[in-house]
Amino acid sequence: DTLPLFTPNVVSNNMILDLFSKSAAYPILMNTASYQYQADKDSVFNNSITTSNAAANITVQYARHAFLWNNIIQNTGAGPYVNYALQVPRPYAAAISSDYNLFDLHGNNTFATVTEYDSRYGTQFQVKTFLQLNDWQSYLGQDVHSLIGNPLFGTPAMLVDSLHMPPALTYIESPAYANGLWLGSASQKYDFDGDQRLTSNLTPSIGADEWDGFQYSNDLAVQVISQPKGFSAPSDTVLVTTENPLWMTAVVKNFGSQAIYNRSVTATLQVALSGGAYNTIYS
Repeated sequence: DTLPLFTPNVVSNNMILDLFSKSAAYPILMNTASYQYQADKDSVFNNSITTSNAAANITVQYARHAFLWNNIIQNTGAGPYVNYALQVPRPYAAAISSDYNLFDLHGNNTFATVTEYDSRYGTQFQVKTFLQLNDWQSYLGQDVHSLIGNPLFGTPAMLVDSLHMPPALTYIESPAYANGLWLGSASQKYDFDGDQRLTSNLTPSIGADEWDGFQYSNDLAVQVISQPKGFSAPSDTVLVTTENPLWMTAVVKNFGSQAIYNRSVTATLQVALSGGAYNTIYS
């Protein structure tokens, strides 16, 4: 073959739990020897990843394009660690596509580092660091449909193993349910267990396991606090404002098979000042 070589790699429908080595941990690592051997259209989608000591959750090196969609990525370690470690050619913003993921990142972490290099000579131009998901969304416009929250993986007490979702009878709702996007890929058609994904509404579940969250026909669940950003998880960017009133928006989604009309939704708002106890100020 004649250099440079271009190869597409696909990692999908995997359940990855605490993969590590003596010095570092890389649950998903696409490592190319040099810039001369470039991969193109590396795709990482519909995987369920949970670690406690990963140095980087997903690493992609010397790739013309990095495609990171529909993944559950959880890191419960204290850190420091980085969620994405990407090495892509200039201009780097056009080489990255990431969306419809579910993030549960704890501890001292950096959301992403992006190394930009020249694809002809391998010269490194710059390394960009994005401390929080909010920075990543605002600066690059990536992961605008992604969610922050605990995926609520099943437990042996629920009679499920590995990184499966809770059974319907447990009535535990994961934000991963029916919040992904159908990509039209042959490898996305079936999940980790070989079950066919639900594609009637083009919103399969995020992660490796396709599942039916509830057994009932009129189920409502709160998905995420979308405004103001930074209040949905402790790992997100803290927002300080003098606005009065401060408007808050939460997304409530109908997971059932029947339309729901004229339902009242009650919200409770609590506040803690200077790390003190929470007090209910509105219900």
